[in-house]
Amino acid sequence: MAFSSTQTASHVVGDITIRTYTYSAASVTTGAITVPKGTFFVAWTPATIRASATITWTAAAGTLTLDGVTANDTGTVMIYAKGGV
Repeated sequence: MAFSSTQTASHVVGDITIRTYTYSAASVTTGAITVPKGTFFVAWTPATIRASATITWTAAAGTLTLDGVTANDTGTVMIYAKGGV
């Protein structure tokens, strides 16, 4: 198994897109979620909070990367992006 994510909700408010993703890290310590380009804020709720866990995103590329997770970690990520996509 590997890292997997699923978009569970999507809303557009004016010119802002809000999307929610759930993820699962099975036997990996890192994973990437493809998000809309123009992401300007990320709210991350890991089920297990680890001191080593980090989250980064590249707005232009539309990539959100989780690092420092461990096997069987799960959680939710909510992104806010410019443009109602």
